[in-house]
Amino acid sequence: MKRIVELLLKYKYIFLVIIFSLIASFSLLHSGLPPTHDGEYHVVRFWQFDKVLKDGDLYPRWAPDLNFGLGIPLFSYIYPFPNYVASFLHTFGV
Repeated sequence: MKRIVELLLKYKYIFLVIIFSLIASFSLLHSGLPPTHDGEYHVVRFWQFDKVLKDGDLYPRWAPDLNFGLGIPLFSYIYPFPNYVASFLHTFGV
């Protein structure tokens, strides 16, 4: 017991960082998306990006189902790399 207390006192800053990191990460352990101000928009963008990739367009420019089914040039204005990574993971069921 005395050895544990000595180790905690010697490495108290590392111990505090670990404790605060664990406390901060508890909100990430629930299922579903974390509550954000734009999370739903990212899900819709990914859904459209994945749909267009599966239709055969390797560099999507047009989101066909947005804007009440008329489509918008969404992918001309946003960065595509995170959507490519998410589509790759989604394809393999991760």
